[in-house]
Amino acid sequence: MQIRILKKEDGLYRKHLQDIKGMTERLYYTGNILESDFEGICVVGSRRMSKYGENCIESIVSELVGAGLTIISGLAFGVDVTAQKLALDLGGRTIAVLGSGINKIRPLSNFDTARRIVESGQGALISAYEPDEDSTKASFPERDFLMAALSRAVLVIEASEKSGTSHTVKAAVNLGKEVFVVPGSIFSDLSAGCHKYIRDGANLVTCADEIFEALRIKKSVLKSKIRLTEGSFEEKVYKNISSGGTLLEDLTLSLNEPAVKVLPCLTILEMKGLIKIDRDKIFNVK
Repeated sequence: MQIRILKKEDGLYRKHLQDIKGMTERLYYTGNILESDFEGICVVGSRRMSKYGENCIESIVSELVGAGLTIISGLAFGVDVTAQKLALDLGGRTIAVLGSGINKIRPLSNFDTARRIVESGQGALISAYEPDEDSTKASFPERDFLMAALSRAVLVIEASEKSGTSHTVKAAVNLGKEVFVVPGSIFSDLSAGCHKYIRDGANLVTCADEIFEALRIKKSVLKSKIRLTEGSFEEKVYKNISSGGTLLEDLTLSLNEPAVKVLPCLTILEMKGLIKIDRDKIFNVK
């Protein structure tokens, strides 16, 4: 993987990072970073994610991705990597902020996801550390600060009372950024941290629309920024759909692909707001 350096004299750094107190003067990255990534949402939570947490990710994060927002997280077990995999599956973007150098992906079990982020063209790996530098106990709170700094707001999905997500939440508050928290069961220790953040003033949310409203984001504006990866199957499908409507049968014939391959792609395009499916016809709405 080709590793580049984002320096303080670079345009993206000057525009989005130079005024942040405590920000490192250089960041290492591989993949691609877009201007819109700095409008993304940092999604964090428990490494011991429950089925409830997984359902919350599917419900809320899918809507964020569908609206064109980049998902920023730490590639950790549980909530982090699940949210990032979902973003990739839906054709969205994700930025993985590492607590080690880019050549020292941790945990190793998430190496394939890291590689997929880069090779898909759907995001980047970013680190404040030299490429071959290993993680330490101190590097993860620093990583959490960087996640908050790179994002527009933080969303917490499941966190115990002593969860490491507290570092990200604290950083976001200190940086003047909004913190959104999904509540959980009073009988689950994975909700104790979430409920504490809410008591301390974080925004309680149960759906993506509440996030959009709090940030004064119009989904139509976000959708206008969506770009399909050049040469991807999604782009190929999208280009074969007319504004006047296209039958599924005609679409599969023009693509020379079976419906079983085309249908999941149509679902993703509809979630992104690029098409509308009405009975037996598919419409290009952008």
